[in-house]
Amino acid sequence: MGSHHPSGRPSRLIIYVKSLVLIAYFLCLLPICIFSFKRPYYNWDMLAYMGVVLYHDQDNAQLIHDKVYTIAKEEIPAKEYTLLTDSSVEYRQRLEKNAASFYNQLPFYVVKPLYTKSIYLLNKSGYSLIHSIILLSILPFLLIGALLFLWLQKYLPILVAFAASLLIMYSAPMIDVIRTSSPDCLSALFLFGAFYFLIEKKPLTVAFGLLLLSVFTRLDNIVPSFFILTMLLFTNKIKISPGKYALALLVFFSCYLIIARNASSFGWSVFYYPSFLKQLNLSYHYQPLFHFRDYFTLAYSHLVTGLLASNLVLFLFLLLLVFFPFPSFRFYNFNFDQMIAMTILVIFIVRFIFQPAIADRFYIAYYLCILVLLVRKQAGSTHSRNSLRE
Repeated sequence: MGSHHPSGRPSRLIIYVKSLVLIAYFLCLLPICIFSFKRPYYNWDMLAYMGVVLYHDQDNAQLIHDKVYTIAKEEIPAKEYTLLTDSSVEYRQRLEKNAASFYNQLPFYVVKPLYTKSIYLLNKSGYSLIHSIILLSILPFLLIGALLFLWLQKYLPILVAFAASLLIMYSAPMIDVIRTSSPDCLSALFLFGAFYFLIEKKPLTVAFGLLLLSVFTRLDNIVPSFFILTMLLFTNKIKISPGKYALALLVFFSCYLIIARNASSFGWSVFYYPSFLKQLNLSYHYQPLFHFRDYFTLAYSHLVTGLLASNLVLFLFLLLLVFFPFPSFRFYNFNFDQMIAMTILVIFIVRFIFQPAIADRFYIAYYLCILVLLVRKQAGSTHSRNSLRE
């Protein structure tokens, strides 16, 4: 009898419609997933991640090198494989010919253990190494799409959220990150999820856990994690005590050292970045000493080319709109969304200082968060205007 109660029909109908829209949304995402699986970017980093996965089972530079290039030659289309071993690029040719040189690149990649271990497990479950790497961009992409759609539904009509989510997921930065063999899509999933739980005032422990997962996915996510936790000291919306803040930093720093220890087995510093800094020059060769002149030359080169080749300038402009109409620029005058926006800006700057490279794939979580903040701002303005009319 209760199932036929008139008051129950609208709610069941709404749930039914939402379920259909969600299914339609995933069906609309499938074409780009299939295309990315069949036509990924065979970027050189794929070879290095294959090397790290093989390193889990054997620590022999020559065997690792030979197996990586044998698998690549057999499974990567001939045209793309030729580009990966391009004789006109001294760096790629040297790594193909010299096992020691290839092995010496692995410290850059072993500090992403959650990503490489996931590839390892997929490979052991029956997928080829190359397909395992490709899947670890496609699966996080789908989960990011689901979270984006569900989040936008809170502030937009469901069909508008459907259209907006699809447009975003089919945008150039998202297509690039799903087709690229890197941990960036998985990293974006954890960071975007952390922003969701922070902004929507969900349990802080979940956001904390997602930030930790992001650090295990990419070691440089220690930078956003530090600034996000620090921001929480200065907000009344989700405030943490100094004691909990210190404990959180201790946990993150301990995890950082555990991850960086993977690179120390290759002779790198246990703190990772002292050795990493010595690689920051245009030749990317190890230098005994760090030279500011080489660093600034590299940073300037990447800044100019990165700003021209990426969408960072556009999203910096969108980020400014979160502050409009502009308050006096004192941190305590910002609302919570504006504090998040300011934190993202600081992360952009500090991240570039530590790793002078600009590419959209590094910023996917921040781009998505900026768009959500703008939608929340517009929804809040609309709600305020409606309240005034009433």
